[in-house]
Amino acid sequence: MKKAGFLSKLRKEKKIQFVEPSTDLKTAYFERSAESLQSAKVLFKIKNLKDAVALTYYSM
Repeated sequence: MKKAGFLSKLRKEKKIQFVEPSTDLKTAYFERSAESLQSAKVLFKIKNLKDAVALTYYSM
């Protein structure tokens, strides 16, 4: 099992960093999610179930 300090180690090595939450990024993700769900509904109506399921997954 990996040690719990894995992320701490990466942070000390400056390989990852904490960032402040971004309202703009959140909004962009919500918009993309809505677009994916809308596309999934269209694909479902034309019986393209494989792609409809994939886009539904990414809309969550």
